[in-house]
Amino acid sequence: MKKVLEAAILLSALNLSGLTAALAQTTPAARPGTVVLLQAQAETFVDNDEARVSFFIQEQHADRAEAASQANKKTRETIERIKQADPGAEVRTTGYSTYPQYTNNGRTITAWQVRQEVMMTTKNLSQLEKTVARVQTVAAVSGVVFGLSREAQRKLDVQLFDMAFVDFRSRMAVVAKALGKTEKDVEIEEINLANAERPFLPRPPAVAMMARAAAGEVAESKFEPGDSRQSLSFTARIRVKP
Repeated sequence: MKKVLEAAILLSALNLSGLTAALAQTTPAARPGTVVLLQAQAETFVDNDEARVSFFIQEQHADRAEAASQANKKTRETIERIKQADPGAEVRTTGYSTYPQYTNNGRTITAWQVRQEVMMTTKNLSQLEKTVARVQTVAAVSGVVFGLSREAQRKLDVQLFDMAFVDFRSRMAVVAKALGKTEKDVEIEEINLANAERPFLPRPPAVAMMARAAAGEVAESKFEPGDSRQSLSFTARIRVKP
């Protein structure tokens, strides 16, 4: 039994020695030079070219069917007015709800409220004030938000990448100079675009209006589309030769 145990220990030692030798053979030798991690950044401000306007219709009646009928009628009229004033606008309904109103003791239903929401997205900013005023004779406005259209955002992404790479080359040159080297002495080992960040920046609302739509004409409001701050960053690893 003792001999068997000694043989097993010897075999384990030989296997461990072989594994260590194999690891030593496969582990690459450390490369000379200084490794530096860089973060490239780009930032710009772009004029907003798109507006999103949230309208809502809210009707109340003792009869639930009548409340729904009134709300549905005004919703159709709202959509028609948007399309007439701005044929190129994108229109969609975003919410529909029906809920009861109770007496003070909460036992008896006194009326029903129906609320329908309509979202308008448009790039016709020069006509926006007239369009909103026209629709406000039927529906109320819960908010107006300005931002960038999909087309503008795609073009901006390309511009931001170009700007970020220029920033990367600039930072790389600064590092080389600080170490007493030139750009020829710098090797790019990795550029990590998979984790490139374009921070989400909320689009500030130009105005928020919760008043009920008035009968008759509505005076035009004043909207300022403003601009959006957009940025992008990515990381890279370089090696400066000794």
